[in-house]
Amino acid sequence: MPKNVFTQPEISQVKDLTLKLAKANKQLSNEHKIRNQMLANISHDLRAPMTAIRNAVDYLNTFEGEEMPSSEEFHSIIAMLDRRSTVLENLIQDLFYLTSLDNPSHRYSFERVNMKNFLKEYYIYLLEDSRFKTRKLEYLIGYDLEAFCSIDIDTFTRTLDNLFINAFKYSNEGDSIKLDAYIKRRKLVICIEDTGIGIAKEDVAKIFDRSYTVSNARTPESVTGSGLGLAIVKSIIEHHKGKVYCESELGVGSKFFIELPLIK
Repeated sequence: MPKNVFTQPEISQVKDLTLKLAKANKQLSNEHKIRNQMLANISHDLRAPMTAIRNAVDYLNTFEGEEMPSSEEFHSIIAMLDRRSTVLENLIQDLFYLTSLDNPSHRYSFERVNMKNFLKEYYIYLLEDSRFKTRKLEYLIGYDLEAFCSIDIDTFTRTLDNLFINAFKYSNEGDSIKLDAYIKRRKLVICIEDTGIGIAKEDVAKIFDRSYTVSNARTPESVTGSGLGLAIVKSIIEHHKGKVYCESELGVGSKFFIELPLIK
C-alpha cells in the first residue's frame, strides 16, 4: 500500500480531530470575546468614578490661601467622593474575588450540610441586618423539608449575600423579600423572590454574564454595586455542580432560583 494513502479509519480519526480542534478554537474565541467585553465594561465602570474624583480634586485645587468653598458645598463634595470611592472599592474587591474563584488553586471546602438548618440560620442573620429593616422579609420554607447538600459554606453564604443584597437594591421600602426552598426532581431548589422593580424580559437571560452591563433602568443612582455580583453567584453555583436562573417581570419583581444536587 502506498504510504500517502489513508485508510478509512485514519480518515475518520482525522475528521474527528478536526472537528474537536474547530470546537476548541471556537470556545477559545468566545472566551476571548467575553474577556475583552468584560474588560471594556470594567474600564468604563472605573472611568466614571475616577473622572468624578479627579474633577472634584481639580475643583478644590482652584481655591487659594484661606479661600474655601462653603461648608455645605464642601460636605457635598466629600459625600460625593465617599460614594465614588465606594463604587471603586466594590468593583475592585468583586473583580478580585471573581478571578480567585476561577483560579485552579482556589480550594473549596465542601461538606455535608443540613440545608433547612443552614437556611434558617441565614434567615435569622438577615433579620438582624439593619439594611433589611425597610423590607418585609418572609420565610416560606416548610418545617418538613429534609435536604442535605454538599456545599462550601463560605462561598455559598456569599451567594446568598449577593442575591439578597441584589433584591434589596432593586426593591423599594415596604417591598417583600422572600426565602423559600423545596425539593423538585431530586434536587434542592432555593428561591429568593422580591416584589421590586423587576427586569425586562430581554435582559433576564444575560444578567449572569460577565460581559453584560445592565441598563440604567435597572441601576438606580443610589446603587453602588460592581455589577459582578450575579457573575460571582453563577461561578460559585457551577462549582457546586448546580445551576442558577431568574424569572422576572418589570414592575412586578424577580425570582432567583438555585438548584443543588441532593446527597444522602
